[in-house]
Amino acid sequence: MSIIGLILSFGLLLIAMTVHEFSHAFSAYLLGDKTAKSAGRLTLNPLAHIDPVWTLLIPGMLYISSGGKFIFGSAKPVPVNYWALRDPKKDMFWVGISGPLSNIIFAFLLSLLLRFLPLPPGLIFIFSQLILIDLVLGVFNLMPIPPLDG
Repeated sequence: MSIIGLILSFGLLLIAMTVHEFSHAFSAYLLGDKTAKSAGRLTLNPLAHIDPVWTLLIPGMLYISSGGKFIFGSAKPVPVNYWALRDPKKDMFWVGISGPLSNIIFAFLLSLLLRFLPLPPGLIFIFSQLILIDLVLGVFNLMPIPPLDG
């Protein structure tokens, strides 16, 4: 466990969470809801998605208490106006699945880079960790437990 490990793990988790939340906002926007865009959440800027407790405190405590072996957290949920969607029942499914699906697709794309590009060992380690974090975040969010996406 080190401060560099904490910063790296937190940075990778922040990337995965940002991709996840942006995907929710983008799919809602494409389906007619402008709420996330109006709230400044239709962005890949991680600062827009940080929740003080779930993005900072919980991951830090998990990292420290696990001796640097585990980090997990959450971002601020993207606001979605159910009634602004063109077909609310069907569209909420797509808004909900877009976050986990984006994490799984991102992990797949990173794995293609690992497979087909000659990368330095440090980048291989970083990509491998990001793939793991994205897959855990994506699969975890598929569980049908509120407030998860499943």
